[in-house]
Amino acid sequence: MAQSLPFSVTFGDWSDDGHGKTDVKHIEVYSTDGSEIAEELLKANYEANVAKLGFGLPALWADYEQFSPSEKQLIAIQRELGTAYYGESDLVGARSDIDILSADELEGEAGGELPANAFYIITGYDSNELALKTEDAEDNLRLAMLLVLTGLPAVSWKLVKPARSIFGDAGSVLTGNQHVGYGLFY
Repeated sequence: MAQSLPFSVTFGDWSDDGHGKTDVKHIEVYSTDGSEIAEELLKANYEANVAKLGFGLPALWADYEQFSPSEKQLIAIQRELGTAYYGESDLVGARSDIDILSADELEGEAGGELPANAFYIITGYDSNELALKTEDAEDNLRLAMLLVLTGLPAVSWKLVKPARSIFGDAGSVLTGNQHVGYGLFY
């Protein structure tokens, strides 16, 4: 076992059986208290969260051009995993089934900084359903990792740069931009 584990995270069509577009991030999952962690721990915790929610990561962005989890999923994530949603003043207090705070209220509760489980919520572009406003793939990654790690208070994660290529890739250490093993594939 280890105190940290490296992973890659792929959003999109990794199998290229549809649109073929993906976004790959590299992360490190690590212990915040020095204890050892294992893949089995992460998997068991994620499966427990899926059981609470009734859905897992693939369901959050399942449909083509689905940029946000559904309103029903957002409500379940808040109820079961404790997400904090904040938004514009017209949304604050407008719903009884979901708690939406202003950014000032949320920052006040968190001591001046937005907590890691805080997400900006809006009224959806195509409907009146609530949706997450995401600036980039990292916002979606934060939500995904919330589903993976909630319930493990001594485990966190961070983005890391991919390892540098030693050979066979653009700008590799030993061979620059030259191909290695080109003839191996036909």
